[in-house]
Amino acid sequence: METVRTVLVHKSSVLRSQLADFLAEAGIIDVTLACDLADLREKACHCKPQLVLLDIYLLDEDFQGLIRDLRLQIPEVKVVLTGPEPEAYYTKHTAAMGADLYLSEGLQPDEWIKRLASVAAVSH
Repeated sequence: METVRTVLVHKSSVLRSQLADFLAEAGIIDVTLACDLADLREKACHCKPQLVLLDIYLLDEDFQGLIRDLRLQIPEVKVVLTGPEPEAYYTKHTAAMGADLYLSEGLQPDEWIKRLASVAAVSH
C-alpha cells in the first residue's frame, strides 16, 4: 500500500501508539496522532490527511458534524471509525454518521491493511 497521509485519533494512548506502530510497519508511515477531537480538527487542518481513523468512543461531539466539517476542509478525506465491537454492530450506523468504513479493533492486522487499502484506493 502506498503511503497515505493519516490522522489517527484514539482515546487510549496505548492503543493509539500500537495502531500507529502497526500502520507504520504496514507502510502507512505518514501517521499523525491526535489525542481527542479538538486535536484531530487542528492536525487535520495542517496535514490535510487522506484518511482519518477515528475511535467511535470519542462521543464528546456530533460525529456527523465533525465528518461534515472534515469533508468541507478536505473533500477527498476518507473516514474510518474504529472500536472494539464486531463490524455488524456498527454497520448501519457507519454510513448514517457519514463515515466510509467501520473496523473492529479485534480484526487481524492483515485484514486491517486490506480494508484500509481498499478505502484509500478509492480516493486516488
